[in-house]
Amino acid sequence: MSKLKKLTSVVLAATIVSSASAMALTAAAAENDNAVSAADYNLQNNVQDGVILHAFNWSYKTIKENLPAIAAAGYSTIQTSPVQQPKDYSTSRDVAGQWWKLYQPVSLSVAKNSWLGTKDDLKDLCAEAEKYGVKIICDIVSNHMGSESEDTPNVVSSQVKTYAPDIYDNASTFFRNNKITVSDSSVENVVQGHLNSCPDLNTNSTVVQNKVISLLKECIDCGVDGFRFDAAKHIETPDDGEYASDYWKNITETAGSYYKTKTGDNLYIYGEILNNCGSGRSYSSYTKYISVTDNKTGDSVLANVVNGKASTAASSNYKSGVAASDAVLWAESHDTYEGESGSGGIKNTSKVSDENITKAWAIIAARKDATSLYFARPGAALMGDAAEDTTYKSTAVSEINKFHNLFVGKSEKLGAVDNVAYVARGTSGIVLANCGGNEKSVSISDTGLANGTYTDTVSGAKFTVANGVLTGNIGSTGVAVVYNGTTTPRNTCSVESGDFKGDTLTINLGLDNAASGTYCIDNSKPVTYTGDIAIRVGSDYAYGETINLTLTATDGKNTTTTTYKYNKQEAASSGVYVFFASEKRETSARWKAPYNVYIYDEETSKEETYKASNWPGTKMNYDKATGYYYVEIPTTCIATDADENEYESNFDLAHSSNTRVIFSDSSNVNSAPRQYPSEKGLKLKGTSKIFGLTKTTSWEDTTLVPTVESQPATEVVRGDKAYKYGDINTDGKFDVQDVTALQLIVAESTKPSQLIYALADLNQDAIVDVRDVTILQCYVARKTEGTGVTGQVYNAPVKPTQPTTQPTTQPTTQKPTTEPTTAPAPQKYTLYLKTQLTWMTSMGTNLYAFDNDTKQSYQLEQDTDDYPNVFKAEVDSTVTNVTFYRANDMVDEMSKPSSEGPIYNAWAATVSSTNNCYTLESVDESTDKATATVGPYVKEEAPEWTLDVVYFDNSKTKWKEVYIYGWGNGLYNEAYKMTQIAGTDIWKYELPEPMYPGTECMLFKNTLSTWDKQTKNVKVVEGKNLYDGKTKTWVGTYEE
Repeated sequence: MSKLKKLTSVVLAATIVSSASAMALTAAAAENDNAVSAADYNLQNNVQDGVILHAFNWSYKTIKENLPAIAAAGYSTIQTSPVQQPKDYSTSRDVAGQWWKLYQPVSLSVAKNSWLGTKDDLKDLCAEAEKYGVKIICDIVSNHMGSESEDTPNVVSSQVKTYAPDIYDNASTFFRNNKITVSDSSVENVVQGHLNSCPDLNTNSTVVQNKVISLLKECIDCGVDGFRFDAAKHIETPDDGEYASDYWKNITETAGSYYKTKTGDNLYIYGEILNNCGSGRSYSSYTKYISVTDNKTGDSVLANVVNGKASTAASSNYKSGVAASDAVLWAESHDTYEGESGSGGIKNTSKVSDENITKAWAIIAARKDATSLYFARPGAALMGDAAEDTTYKSTAVSEINKFHNLFVGKSEKLGAVDNVAYVARGTSGIVLANCGGNEKSVSISDTGLANGTYTDTVSGAKFTVANGVLTGNIGSTGVAVVYNGTTTPRNTCSVESGDFKGDTLTINLGLDNAASGTYCIDNSKPVTYTGDIAIRVGSDYAYGETINLTLTATDGKNTTTTTYKYNKQEAASSGVYVFFASEKRETSARWKAPYNVYIYDEETSKEETYKASNWPGTKMNYDKATGYYYVEIPTTCIATDADENEYESNFDLAHSSNTRVIFSDSSNVNSAPRQYPSEKGLKLKGTSKIFGLTKTTSWEDTTLVPTVESQPATEVVRGDKAYKYGDINTDGKFDVQDVTALQLIVAESTKPSQLIYALADLNQDAIVDVRDVTILQCYVARKTEGTGVTGQVYNAPVKPTQPTTQPTTQPTTQKPTTEPTTAPAPQKYTLYLKTQLTWMTSMGTNLYAFDNDTKQSYQLEQDTDDYPNVFKAEVDSTVTNVTFYRANDMVDEMSKPSSEGPIYNAWAATVSSTNNCYTLESVDESTDKATATVGPYVKEEAPEWTLDVVYFDNSKTKWKEVYIYGWGNGLYNEAYKMTQIAGTDIWKYELPEPMYPGTECMLFKNTLSTWDKQTKNVKVVEGKNLYDGKTKTWVGTYEE
């Protein structure tokens, strides 16, 4: 509970809020003031006749805010993410760590706690969507539920007991109890197996079927118009022999009848079937009841667009063999974007350009009878937010969607000429996609289009058909949508509706197929613009207020109007930064941007752990002025309790003495990103730090702050309203409410905007303090003297339009101080353990020093600034008789080391404040006997040379494959396959962390999981990177 400050006569002066505060945006699409009819965009009442937008991870509220833009983009239907209670729901909103939890539900009812919102939110969405003629279909997961762990596929998550106790208490009825893993090898494996280690629902049971029907009715009562069934392939049909059931018949008939009674329309259902139906099974067993996905057709189109093969991309065949009227197509899906389920040669589509997605969409969505699903790429959006990638509503995609809607029922003809794929519909429309580039002149015969003049509604260019030959120019998008239509004038806006943090927000505006446009906020006078411009809004709004930005665009004939809503929020700034000077690691260890930093604290609390975001952490920003990457440490975080429940916390990671960070890159070398450190992170200690500045592992204090660049922009205020000094709440009156508001500012109980701060400075001394309160009190009391500028009209100062750069200071490094030799003996001294061995804290163990006299343990922390591996702890000055030991936790009594624990290794030593360093050279594996010396601690300089890539000469050993097995420096007690260099007997492996000379933490072997042939332990030798498998020695340097 926060404490309220008392208002007193003497308070500290408030600080001026910077207009350049960092912003965090929640994307949402443009919103019109009034709903329009479906006829305005030719939206289709039958879902199969239109196109679907997959609002992946969007909350119901966010979708509702986006409805005008979605309808305007020609989507007849919106598909939500799964409506059920997600497993391990938390307030963490990173997409990579959370999205899949929606597909491991712990209930068969609408979620109570989800990133998507509440049941009431879903009802509000459906009611609003109906005004636009847009259908809502929800994703349903009824093949399986969430497991307790991946290792226990038959054990349902204990969270089911909370959200669906009837299912949990009757698990034997609801779930199949077998050890079958899903595969396509047999009917049994397809429909009875466990998918992704999840408990398989016994869909043969009428109890389970009725539970699913209850969920569908619950959604229909909310206004939902249809459903997508996840993993439908793995739910049996009536044609599956001994495994058959009437699941699909019962589900579709009962739910369909219920929907028909309520609405008079037909319920739409389609099921996810990836690649095929499995051995001995047929799509026709499903299409009796539902539509199905034909992913291989869409996957093939995208792959051929990317590879520049227009003739193959324009194939008219449906690879599933289903009728077009039963098919759901896509260019990509959430599984191909977030996973690797792509079947056309591109397993993961996240790296495919928006441009190529649009071209594939042009071919797919122009098809006859099939419906197509457009996956809205999330970009950097968080769970619940709209996609930051707004290609889904671009001019090209919108015009393709409208074409699809206009040409329902028209015949189709697919073809390709000169690497341009096309889909012609009837005799009056055609969509073109240039698979070999963008702008292109075309001349195509025999398209079936009637002679005449047509318009490309994407670019506005004219196409003609004469003597059966279509000629014209494809524009910059590489797509043309050609028919007797007109272009739609549009505004482009760089920032979608939603929250922003900071005092002001800069927005880039543009025009598409428009001669001019206007902008205004709230009651301001519209301003005309004709090209790309930048505006800055928010300076005259208080935190919590909403800015309404209205845009119009006109081509001289038609005009469109769009409104964006921005909610101004206060930015919480810690002022503690982590910088990464990446150059040394990019050069020596081949690290690649983008970089992430995992920020966490697992030591402060025994009940909770804290993190800024889930692994691999927060994406770092690039500071152009310094060339370094950085993040600001948040003052709030995600807390995780002992039961692994996650929730928002006000725990201050920025200033905790136990906050640690781990850096990682995006190279995915050897199937995993590089990271440093490999295990326990670097301690932050509440101050800004820079990593990698003076050497690859340096970790130093710094006074750097990120450079703030202000884009040239036009300042826009809310209109003709005149603001007056002293009117703190801007209601046009001067009363006690203004006095109270001013007192709150002075007491620092509220943080004002720049405008409000300016209105509060009544004596014009640039400081808002108790003197201004006194002046305002006099004015309210109608005194005529001593009232400063109160009541006078405020004129905002003109702000510079040129970029301003905040000067940066060079990083400073704090060096440890040394106590004078003549000083009295300290109460404590630093005890060190120094070693070349890399496994001291591997496998989650820690290193401790046990005082054999007092029975007290001290945990040694690694000092990553020191070489080689240096661990240290502050100990009492009386400590002399110690045992260094490795264990998971501290112990109160020493016991014999054992591989079973709790103590894994133990080495006794006599130390003192002068002989305070135990140097461990080696350990005998069989006896645990250490070779070590004790003496004063002396700091060593790390060698300049490191081993970054290791090569293995297999010319004499002739192993079929070569593996490196490691136990330190990022190698986690397992074997990693090396890569053979083409045309040679040399195999290589890029190390996750560079190794110094003398490091001994690896060997080579010829198999992954067995010990057939292997070398001895290998110690790194300076200047050599090529190891001979036959002689078992380093033989030189290999260069590729």
